[in-house]
Amino acid sequence: MGTGKSELYSGTHGSSSDAMGTTKQQKEKNKKVAEKRKETIRKKLEAVRNCFLDGKISLIKIRQNPKQLKSVTPNQWIKVLKEYGYEDISKTKSKNPASEAQIVRISKEGKGHNVNQIQFSPGGGRHGESPYIKISTTDNQGKIKVVFGKKADYKNEGNERATIIF
Repeated sequence: MGTGKSELYSGTHGSSSDAMGTTKQQKEKNKKVAEKRKETIRKKLEAVRNCFLDGKISLIKIRQNPKQLKSVTPNQWIKVLKEYGYEDISKTKSKNPASEAQIVRISKEGKGHNVNQIQFSPGGGRHGESPYIKISTTDNQGKIKVVFGKKADYKNEGNERATIIF
């Protein structure tokens, strides 16, 4: 039973590790975590895809399961928008210095498309603590706001023109 330096540095003493010291168990755990992360992302992308009907955002489709959109990131929305042929998409922060909102803008409206902006608010602003997303459309659906919180906690200033879904 040697404990010489060559065995300690080579990773051959006491465990089955590779040159970086990662055990087989850790590799398996890392693999499972990566697979779970991929599945979570797949579900989020599918949640966004479920909001579209023939390449257009659909209020009816969003109303079917608005909660599925809660933790979808701007980049995940951008990916799906591109899948549906939207072009000239940019992501910026709100111009309001007090806001932490992120805005996805579509500069070039393609044929059969109806989304021109999506705002992602983390909450804590003038509408209360609940995070929300606001989707601006170019058709008769107007603005669609999905609030991830209780209706009672949402602060409406009385001049809200968006369709609000809780």
